[in-house]
This record gives sequence, C-alpha cells and structure tokens, in this order.
Amino acid sequence: MNNYLNSEVYYYFEQIIQKYWDIVYNSSKLQVWVLSVVCCVVIGVSTMFPLFLISFSNNNCLINTDSSSKTLLKYLLSFAVGGLLGDVFLHLLPEASHQLLSTGINARHVQLYLGLWTLIGILCFAFTESFFSHIHKHNQQSDGSVNHCCNTDDQHITNDGICKTKCAGSSEAYKVNIMGYLNLLANAFDNLTHGVAVGASFLVSIKMGFLTTFAIAIHEIPHEIADFAILIKSGFNKWQAVRAQASIAGVTVFGCLLILLADSTDAIDIQTVWILPFTSGGFLYISLVSILPELLSEANFDHSIKQTLFIIIGVSVMAFVNLIAD
Repeated sequence: MNNYLNSEVYYYFEQIIQKYWDIVYNSSKLQVWVLSVVCCVVIGVSTMFPLFLISFSNNNCLINTDSSSKTLLKYLLSFAVGGLLGDVFLHLLPEASHQLLSTGINARHVQLYLGLWTLIGILCFAFTESFFSHIHKHNQQSDGSVNHCCNTDDQHITNDGICKTKCAGSSEAYKVNIMGYLNLLANAFDNLTHGVAVGASFLVSIKMGFLTTFAIAIHEIPHEIADFAILIKSGFNKWQAVRAQASIAGVTVFGCLLILLADSTDAIDIQTVWILPFTSGGFLYISLVSILPELLSEANFDHSIKQTLFIIIGVSVMAFVNLIAD
C-alpha cells in the first residue's frame, strides 16, 4: 500500500515538474507569464498616482483640522461616491452581465444571479462593520477607557461616548478606520478580477493582454483617487494610505498567477464572475452608507451644491474612462 501511494505521489510531482519545465523552455509561454506579471505590477504602480495630485498636512495628524483641508477632503469624498457608483453601474455589473450571458445562461437567471450576489456583498460588509464596531465598544467598556482619553483641550466626548480629537488620534480613528478597511477589502476582490482579466487576456494573445492592461490602468487612476480620499477620511495619513493601496495591489498579481496556472480562459467564467457583483455590493455599501450620509449633513448650501457637482464629476469620469476602455 505504501509503495502504491509513494508511486502515485512521485507521479504527481513528476507531472508538475514536467509542466513547469516545459514552461521555462517554451519561450511563448514564458513570455506570457513574464508580460502578465509585469503588466499587473504596472497596474499596481497606479496606486502612487494620487500623491502627485493631493497634498494634505505634512505632520502625522490623521485628519488635518484646517478648514480648507476639510473642505478639500469632502470634495474628494464626493468624487469618491460618484466614482464608486459609476464603477458599480457602468463597469462591474455590466461586465458581470456580459460574462454570464456569454456562457449561454438565461437572461432572467443572470439578473437574479447579479442581484443576489450584490445583496450578499452589501449584507456581508454591513455585518462586518457592525461586528467589529460592537467588539470595539465592548472592549472600551471592559477596560474603562472610553472617558479617560479626553484629557486635553483638543479632545471632547460625543453623545455616544466616543472620544474625538482634532488630530483624530484616539478612539474616533477606530470608528472610521472600519470604513477604510472595508474599502481595502472590496478593492482586494476588485484587484483579483483585474489580475484574472490580465492573465486570461495574455493567454488569448499578447495584443489582447496589452489592451486589457491599458484599459484597467486607465480605469484605476480615478478609482485610486477615490480610494485615497476614503482612506484619508478613515484615519490613514498620506503614506499609510499609499502603502495600504500598494499592498492590496499585490492581489492583482495573485489573480493573474491563478489564471496562468489554470492555463485556460474558461476559468474566468462562472468560477470567478460572482466576485464582480459581490464587489459591487461592497462599493455600494461604502459609498451610500459610510460616506454619503456625512455629505448630506453639510450645513453650508454652497458646499452642498459643490459636493453634488463632484459626485456628478466622479460618475462622469468613470463613464468617460469606460468609453475609452471599450
């Protein structure tokens, strides 16, 4: 029995070694692998783009208290809402619908599939935020630290017992950090689909791979600006936000390697298409539940009008980018 198992294991590993030995010596396959990974890295580098456009405070405060910085941040958050909504309704859901219809599934079933996974995404993100919020409040009550953090003139306790600081350095940071981490989670799923798309495109042809990379890179630039604003609002400083986005960008390479290992474009159909509506649900929750209510509470009418315009600009930019990508 042991000899039989040993022979089976030996045969399995022999097949794996032979497969990747062939890849190394087959120049066309090696080229596909190298170009796919390099293009995924290029897409990840786009996370640095917001640094060239946005400059917040030079100190380590998580959110600057300067009024102009707060106004700029709200405009960027408005752009983020528009960008996320545009991404959901003009890119993610239409792309998922196209992939499902191409497999021959009934249109009615496609609608049900997309709606179900979008709702699952919304509920999962809502449950996750609620779960970690309750854990944090329980920990505060257990160690009695809720009211002891506010001991300077720059701090005060809100009606719900949470300590706020002008530099957002205490427990308010955790309260808003949940939104940032949820956004990173949604982006991880989004980047996974990007990697799968790049790898699958290069398996079809080198030209198709480059076109897909260009389309995704163009699409990611406004998206990264929106993500950057959300992370800043969530308590990250500028460099922490960029590092967080760069780390999540590594998921793109992971998705690419998965499809290359499968060595088949069939793997991007039913097996992965659920990720698109699930991610859409996450983006909808972040934009409409975590960000938009704060924007709607704006007391200044002029600022409200400008924020609405930035939402429209965010949607318009995503629409324009999708037209270019097509």
